[in-house]
Amino acid sequence: MVVLAIVSGASLALALIVREIQFARDRLGRRAQMSELNANIEKLRSQLRRSQEDVYVLQSLLSERNILDEGEIARGRVRLIENPKRLAAEKDAIVRHLGVSPTQLVVDENVDKIH
Repeated sequence: MVVLAIVSGASLALALIVREIQFARDRLGRRAQMSELNANIEKLRSQLRRSQEDVYVLQSLLSERNILDEGEIARGRVRLIENPKRLAAEKDAIVRHLGVSPTQLVVDENVDKIH
C-alpha cells in the first residue's frame, strides 16, 4: 500500500514536471510568434504612413497644377468608393432578406439601382 502511494506520488510529480516543460515550450513559441507579429505590424504601419504621404503629395501636386481640386476628389470618392460600397451592402441585404441567389440580382451601375 505504501509502495503504491509512493509510485502514485512519483507519477503525479513526473506528470506535473512534463506539463510544466510543455507549457514553457508553448510560451517560447508564442513569444516568438508575438515578436514576429509585432514586427509585421510595424512594417504595415510604416507602409501605411508612406502611402498616406504619397496620397498627400499627389493631391497637393494636382491641386497646385490646377488639374484637380478638393471638390473633384470628393465627387470621385463618392463615385469610385462610396457608391460601390453602398450598392454591395444593398445587394447583400436583399440576398439575406429575400433568400435569393446573388447571381439573380442585376446591378444597374448607370442609375445605381439593384434589380
